[in-house]
Amino acid sequence: MRVLMFSHTYFPAHYRGKLRWLTTEGGVDLTLVALPALRLPTGVQLVFEETSEPFAVRLLQPVAFTDHNILRLYAPHKVAALLREIRPEIVHAEAEPHSLTLGLLAFLKHYFPYRLVAFTWENLFRQGRGPLRWVERFTLRQVDWMIAGNSEAANVIRWRGYSGPVTVIPQVGLDPSHFSGEYLERPSRPCRELRIGFVGRLVPEKGVLDLWEAFLPMADQAILVLIGEGPLRETILAQARKAGVKERVEVKGYIPYAEMPSALKDLDILVLPSRTTLHWKEQFGHVLAEAMAVGVPVIGSDSGAIPEVIGDAGLVFPERDVAALRERLVFLLDHPAERQRLAKAGRQRVLTQFTDAAIAQATLQVYEQLMRVR
Repeated sequence: MRVLMFSHTYFPAHYRGKLRWLTTEGGVDLTLVALPALRLPTGVQLVFEETSEPFAVRLLQPVAFTDHNILRLYAPHKVAALLREIRPEIVHAEAEPHSLTLGLLAFLKHYFPYRLVAFTWENLFRQGRGPLRWVERFTLRQVDWMIAGNSEAANVIRWRGYSGPVTVIPQVGLDPSHFSGEYLERPSRPCRELRIGFVGRLVPEKGVLDLWEAFLPMADQAILVLIGEGPLRETILAQARKAGVKERVEVKGYIPYAEMPSALKDLDILVLPSRTTLHWKEQFGHVLAEAMAVGVPVIGSDSGAIPEVIGDAGLVFPERDVAALRERLVFLLDHPAERQRLAKAGRQRVLTQFTDAAIAQATLQVYEQLMRVR
């Protein structure tokens, strides 16, 4: 089958494992439409990494709002020209239903004979949209199949009025050979040298201050390792100096993806203590899957999709509950056998649910079911 995919996700080549599997193993004639470059709200500039791929890539420059995922506007005549050239049976847009990208593809569906698949991450029940609500209403009537990145997003899209089929599939997976489980049998460290880690943006919504507050009374029992950048970096370092525990805190900054497996395997516990805000809730927490893949036991808050990712292969605590987080940290520090059990369970969970192949196979099943519908 011929599939034309629109997505702004695949700038780094390591995110494209799903697309490679769909092409080489799934037999899909895939063309990816991607942005040449994108500036994130943080100011970081992403450039599409051009590598040899088994699928075709078309870099299409929008005519307006290039850096805005909702307002991004492509020239309709250029998109129509692509549709005429490729003649896709399925157009798969990894774009929210109120985005102008999906709105355009929903409109062009009246002129070209393709089925439309859309992807949504949004897991907050909130009104609004302004004029974009009109785009969403139109789009939701045209989409033939919706893929939701988590269960809450599937519930939200129903609440917003979509009545067609919905399948829950994460957007990207990981390569289990890159995040190898060879560290499962590593020897245990002495108690005071056990390392509690966090990987991500050092911002309030990621719950970093909750982790710091939970860790501080037990600083003589473990080392806190923070991997990432953000405004809370200096706040935590200053508080560590004031508390006299600076030597028990390591802030490593940004680590390239190629080095992430070795950075994770150097931890004994990974924590993702995210906090839900008015405008954001954890949509997946990819670092949880990465840590579980290398055999690191995980603890996460109950924000958004975190419990869904962890399942029974880690520990969950109520978000913002510092005492509950500390209790779970102490429990795992004091029980090496439980750390080892969770490490093995986490690796197995990733292999069955969160690899590139597993996510691609689930996506292919959507395509095949859609093609059978007449």
